[in-house]
Amino acid sequence: LGVAINVMVETLEKSSDLLKRKNQQLDAHNEELRNEVEARQRAEELYRTLAESSPVGIYIYQDGKFRFVNAEFRKHNGYSEDELMNMAPYQLVHPEDRQQVRENAIQMVKGNRLTPYEFRSISKSGEMIWAMETVTSIHYNGKRATLGNFMNITERKRAEAALQESEEKYRSLVDNSLAGVYRTNLTGEILYVNRALAGIFGFDSPEEMMAGGVLARYKNLSDRATFIEELTEKGEVNNFEFQAITKSGGIRTVIMNAVI
Repeated sequence: LGVAINVMVETLEKSSDLLKRKNQQLDAHNEELRNEVEARQRAEELYRTLAESSPVGIYIYQDGKFRFVNAEFRKHNGYSEDELMNMAPYQLVHPEDRQQVRENAIQMVKGNRLTPYEFRSISKSGEMIWAMETVTSIHYNGKRATLGNFMNITERKRAEAALQESEEKYRSLVDNSLAGVYRTNLTGEILYVNRALAGIFGFDSPEEMMAGGVLARYKNLSDRATFIEELTEKGEVNNFEFQAITKSGGIRTVIMNAVI
């Protein structure tokens, strides 16, 4: 009986030691889990802080709905966070651009498109906003999601439109000017001539003159050398008079002004 009791005591002690080790292992595992959870919470807090202070609109889209929108994104679209959380991203896109945006986003998520895409967005007030966007695939709360970066480029688009309008007006004025006007690059290649200049040198059209590759055929080559030297040294030439050979071979005296 004494031997049996001793064996039982030893067995209980071994079981107790095993239980203690298991508890220690469990405590260590739980500590690791707590540390991991805390690390993830800190990382998420840091990300949220960075996202909220970003000058670029940031959002997370998952299961057809917004899951996160930062302050910059809300500012440009005019919706509150609660309103956006009950909306699908396509609702912010101009109806005419939705299909193209969807195709661009899919290609970017797949890695087939690297450059940002542009589209028209509609704000809460009904204002049309030009946006530039990139998207990438991420995991959010254990599931696949899409991270988007949204930038309002409306002012840039307006500036581009104004510049284009200005250029069109300038070109119209120059095209219809009675004075000959031209533009070349630094190597002398003709980039533009107006109708008046083509007519001065006897060409039927600016295109015909440009196809010839020569702005003016100098009767005296020394005039050409002098013109180039003066233009190179001073950056401009004023009232430079010389004799030029026209398309038909005639001689015409012209006065040229140029600036680099």
